[in-house]
Amino acid sequence: MRLVSVRELKAKPSEFLRLAVQGELVIIATRGKPTAVLRAIAEEELEDYILENSPRIRRLVSEGRVREAHPVGAGGLGQTVEVPAGNAPR
Repeated sequence: MRLVSVRELKAKPSEFLRLAVQGELVIIATRGKPTAVLRAIAEEELEDYILENSPRIRRLVSEGRVREAHPVGAGGLGQTVEVPAGNAPR
């Protein structure tokens, strides 16, 4: 785990991106306080990450405007969301 300031990140973005891709967590601090995390993400994780962390998707699910679909097959395909026509997130 590496703690870096915004100034350091701006000076050497490629270095910290490389560390994240290699599996190290890079914690970004603003005025000495942790404010963000830079970490690697695999392409197959992206959809699940967006669904779990998007405030708009979460709101649509809580309002019943979209619903979570059931995983397909024994292994499942992960969490997916079915969006009715006209309600697709932007």
